[in-house]
Amino acid sequence: METTQWKKIIDDIINNKISDLSLTCIELSKNQCEELVQALYLNQSITSLTLDNSTIGPEETRNETIKNIKNLIKPLAEILKNNHTITLVDLSCNDLGPDEAKVLAEMLEVNTSITSFNIGGNPVQVEGIVYLTQSLKQNIYVTSLNFGSIKYNYIESLYSYDSRLGIKGTTAIAELLEQNKFITSLDLRNNWMSTEELRILAKSLERNNSLTSINISANNINDEGAEIIALALRENHSIITIHIQEN
Repeated sequence: METTQWKKIIDDIINNKISDLSLTCIELSKNQCEELVQALYLNQSITSLTLDNSTIGPEETRNETIKNIKNLIKPLAEILKNNHTITLVDLSCNDLGPDEAKVLAEMLEVNTSITSFNIGGNPVQVEGIVYLTQSLKQNIYVTSLNFGSIKYNYIESLYSYDSRLGIKGTTAIAELLEQNKFITSLDLRNNWMSTEELRILAKSLERNNSLTSINISANNINDEGAEIIALALRENHSIITIHIQEN
């Protein structure tokens, strides 16, 4: 990004001229990340924060960009702990791992404004899923949650046939759905869930009465898995939209 363009973005953030900040597929230097943190600390107008797809870019600069984004997560989380204006946070596809997931989970335990949280497309692994679901069990603010395309690393094939959530990760999500009564939208697309994982998810859907929308598309669901989900939906009285295509 050109220096003049970046300076205008920072000035607009500081002067509360932006409500929707979208930094998609942008290579950020270490200094730019520091400037962004300082500007966000002063901002009182942003309601939507998107910082995604840092893994897309020239190979020669990709690793440095990913490193800078990872180092940005901790100071960003500290800001979000006390922020009262940002309602949407999208950090998808940034190669964030379990350590970053833990930092974000600690933030979600105290934040009272975020209603939509997207960490899809990151290799947070089962450990990260557990951190996040534990923190959200008592959260009454997040209503939209995206755990789609959980990966092991950013170069993993999009069509890997290995389950990405695992029994432990799926169980953590299922327990969250049984305890949290405020999440209305859940995205689990492209996680190649096994039949056993679908069975675990289905049991939680039978007991959940807050979800209105769920996305389980692109999960390689076979006929048995589809029947498991269909039977669960007979018992569920809140879901009105289900995405199940590309299976």
